Amino acid sequence: IEKRDVQVDDIRSPGPQTQAGQTQQRCRQQQQQQP
Repeated sequence: IEKRDVQVDDIRSPGPQTQAGQTQQRCRQQQQQQP
């Protein structure tokens, strides 16, 4: 059960972080393309 809990936490942690990172990268790319 402990292993499963850690896996869920690991997937949940990078989940929202990855989305925010992608959004920031997209915003940066758009700014560069549209100076």
